[in-house]
Amino acid sequence: MLDPVVYLHAIGVAHAMGCTDWTRDDASRRLDTFWEHPSKDLLPTLHPPLSEDARCRPARQWVESVGYRWGPVLLISYAPWILLWGRPGIYACHLVWLLLLCACVLWLLSSEGVAWFRTEAIAAIAVMLIPLLLRRVTLRHTDCDLFPTLLAFSGVVALVRNRPALAAALFGFSVGAKLLPGVLYLPLLLRMPRRAIGVFCLVLGTCFLPLAIADLPSAYQQMIGFNVIRGTSSTALPYFLPEWLAMFLRVLALICVAVIAWRYVWSGRQTTVGILKYLLCAHVAFLFTAKLLHNNYLVWVFPIVAALMALLLRPTRISDELSCRPRAAASVPAGRPS
Repeated sequence: MLDPVVYLHAIGVAHAMGCTDWTRDDASRRLDTFWEHPSKDLLPTLHPPLSEDARCRPARQWVESVGYRWGPVLLISYAPWILLWGRPGIYACHLVWLLLLCACVLWLLSSEGVAWFRTEAIAAIAVMLIPLLLRRVTLRHTDCDLFPTLLAFSGVVALVRNRPALAAALFGFSVGAKLLPGVLYLPLLLRMPRRAIGVFCLVLGTCFLPLAIADLPSAYQQMIGFNVIRGTSSTALPYFLPEWLAMFLRVLALICVAVIAWRYVWSGRQTTVGILKYLLCAHVAFLFTAKLLHNNYLVWVFPIVAALMALLLRPTRISDELSCRPRAAASVPAGRPS
């Protein structure tokens, strides 16, 4: 919740601009004191006095960016587990959420006629559980992408099962937990009834209203503004490109995603495979053009790839595609065995 890298950088920016008397060393000492005995009473001692001069606006933006960057739903989701078991509760709930995510993949496949004991379903679960990355970032580290992904993908399952209001609510809770990957699912709302869109707005408003009432500028800066002012990380492709080329790739990716969304989601009849194709393209486009690419972001893609692979490998789908192809004329000479 208190990122030391961002905190010390913010103090350094403010001091370099002449907007505070604090130096990075002062901030580092205060931070060490706080972590020796973490207490909400010590939190005010971490906030530097800043000049009200207009030229200090960038410095204020950086200082306001320090803090909790995710939605309140994420805190609520961890609270009972940590109250029961302390720090091990983080990994206990991650294990449960991982199993629930696998169950959602199987449920989606069953909606398309793929039973859980079929080879395609078993292969999908293998895609979910075999990669070391997924286990490392969820069952060994404390990356918090699993629950937002579970909520968003559950929304797809509800949508496939013709429960648009429930799907919209789950999308809202996903964004309420963490902006991404839930935001990438939102184009699916455009084909939903108005009632479902209203449910999404109600859920999202309920999630963020307490933060907005408490401190709207800081809440905005921590969740949205920080992603605008932050620099590009060396983990991302745009870091190695000229700025104009990186911007061109982002615009091109946005256009491609919009075209794919129009093709598979907005026009004509929606299909499960079409929805998954759009989601996969949207995720890949974001991961290749974002300002940073942390390995825990790949957790977003696992259920989509698993379900899409299983559906594309269905024998019925393959036979349907083969039956639609024109038969080639016989080319075996007469009198010879074929």
